[in-house]
Parts: sequence; structure tokens; C-alpha cells
Amino acid sequence: GRALPAADQVEPTWNGTSVGRWEGNTFIVDSVGFDDRTWLDKFGYPHSENMRLQERYRRIDKDTLELTMTLTHSPVSQLRINSERLWQSLMTLAQIGATPKGGVARLALTDLDRQGRDLVVRWARELGMSVTVDQIGNIFMRRAGRNPDLPPVMTGSHIDTQPTGGKFDGNYGVLAGLEVVRTLNDHQVQTQAPIEVAVWTNEEGTRFTPSMEGSGVFAGQFTVEHARAQTDVNGVSMGDALDAIVGEIEMQVLGRE
Repeated sequence: GRALPAADQVEPTWNGTSVGRWEGNTFIVDSVGFDDRTWLDKFGYPHSENMRLQERYRRIDKDTLELTMTLTHSPVSQLRINSERLWQSLMTLAQIGATPKGGVARLALTDLDRQGRDLVVRWARELGMSVTVDQIGNIFMRRAGRNPDLPPVMTGSHIDTQPTGGKFDGNYGVLAGLEVVRTLNDHQVQTQAPIEVAVWTNEEGTRFTPSMEGSGVFAGQFTVEHARAQTDVNGVSMGDALDAIVGEIEMQVLGRE
């Protein structure tokens, strides 16, 4: 349905806007950011702001045009995260429990841990991720895929720290996962399988022993009852500490409003 400009036009226009160029007897139109979703879905192409549609109209004779259409996009392998954005998220989380020497003291199931968990869950919600929390407080933040029946591709780590811990141990694993989701959202890339970012409870084992209790429950190495029964040096059980710090957002997820 596109009218071919006259061959003597120096700069072909469409409603006063430049739309293409002549190369010999071929008129070429480039559409960057092509996102006709009906057309893309019909032929199984991904939705992406990097899509480029090129139409090449070659004049065969005065009554005949040959149209060739080429659709290209930047492959996922060429996508890159926003490193500055990832760094800023790490620095923002590190403010919760920050120590004078530049470290972080955010022990498991303390009020500082609650603040950190609420922040990470809020970020996930802002990215359109669904959030679930299991009985030991592990958090699972999921970005939907095309096929919800496929098992998710999972990443993650923990955000509880040692008493004199750093900004990156554990935290990087969680926030790098969220940055991947941000990048996929930026480029409108829809994955086949869901992507899930996990936050494990009491991974460091500083306040409650043994370590890796949240992931251990998930993997079937500990029962929920065993993990909840562990106590800290003040005699507070992990179960009571968890119930005391479950954040506002997690309460909504768990239906405890």
C-alpha cells in the first residue's frame, strides 16, 4: 500500500517526512523499532525495540515492482545489562545496615533484614514480577515466560550478611538477577520459560545455625520444623524471628494482612 516516489526525487518523502532512499533502481525504506505485534506474532518473531524492517522496492519495468522485506533484530546474545543501574541498586541496598567502615551488618531475620527484603520485593513488583514466599521465608520472584508449564530458569542468592560483611556477598547474586530482568524488559524480550530470582533465608548462618537453612529446606535437606526450631544466642527461635519480621509486602503475598 506504499506509493513509490518518483525516481527523480532527491529525498523521497511521505507526508512531508523522509521515508527512504534510492539505490539505483531500488527504493529502500527502513523502519527502526518496528513493532507491529500482529505481524510479528503471525510469523513467530519476538517483540523488541531493536527490530528493524527493511522494504526494498525494485522497479522491473514501468508497470511492475518487486518487493523484498527483511526483518532483523539484535540477538539476545548481544544484549548487555546496564552496569551503572546494577551498581546503584547494590549501593542502595547496602545502605540498609551500613557500617562505618563501608561494610554491611544485616543479619538474618532482623528488622534490617526485613527492610532489605521489602526493598527487593518492591523492586521485583515494579518489574512486573510475581512474588511468592514459602514457609521458611524464601522469596521467589518470577517473570512470566511464553510457556508457563516450563520449569523456570532460576538464579539468585541471599541478602542476609555476616556481622562485618560486605556489600556484594549474596546481594550481587540477587540484584544481578533483577538487572537481567530489567534488561529483558527494556528490550521487550519475552523468554520461552519463566525466569525466577530467589532470595534464600538465613544463608549465612551467622544468627541461626546451620547455614543455608532456607535453601536447605528448599532442597529437602532440612524440614521446615527443624529450621524453625533453631535458636540464636538469645534463645529466639528462627520461626519466631521469621514471624516477627515478615514485611508488609510479604504479608500480602502470604495472605496475612
